Amino acid sequence: MGAPLLQPVVFRTMPDITDPHPRSGDATTPEDKLDILLVVIEKSRLSLENKIDVVAADLTLFHADHRKLSERVHKTEQSLAALQSQTHTVETQLTQFTEKICLLEERADDAEGQSRHKTIHVAGLLENTEGQEAVVYIEQWILEARKMADLTLNSARVMLFPGYTLAAQHQRGSLLSIKCHLDTKYSLLFPAKFSVQLDGKSYFTDPKEAWDWIDTLGTASQRPS
Repeated sequence: MGAPLLQPVVFRTMPDITDPHPRSGDATTPEDKLDILLVVIEKSRLSLENKIDVVAADLTLFHADHRKLSERVHKTEQSLAALQSQTHTVETQLTQFTEKICLLEERADDAEGQSRHKTIHVAGLLENTEGQEAVVYIEQWILEARKMADLTLNSARVMLFPGYTLAAQHQRGSLLSIKCHLDTKYSLLFPAKFSVQLDGKSYFTDPKEAWDWIDTLGTASQRPS
């Protein structure tokens, strides 16, 4: 048997795929076109993988930031819920304290008013008029003054007023404003309590409450604005 014949080896040169306009003399076979397509696909795959890696890294950072943000929001919501609970407790306590303070103020004003039940305010009496025995002088002068229509002392007019507190004076003034619009028997008790008599007695210290009660009876004229 003789030596085998050597087959000729054909070397194919890869065409330059970067040249968009190949020379007309370059002949491309189907195998060349397939190689070109495979190279293009490989480059596209590598480029796409690089972009996917970048997006994946960004997504990892995004998920980490989102997790941290969710934890902060959860802690903030817990803190807010605790603050709302504390605020509700404080508001309740404040309401209770306000009611107690108002009640204590009313009692203090009433006690002060009752302590002045037998006191009077004298206006126009000159200083040092009473001399050394002030109490005796005032008692005698008041007894004589009650018999006089116009009180004068040393040609000076003297006026007597009940010894109401300032708060009682304002309250009495606001309650007395009702009488001009009332067709029912009434009285103003010491120090500032409005009494309306109609099928029994009702007492008021607040003008609004008195008006609300009177409106239900229909015995008064139009309420003032």
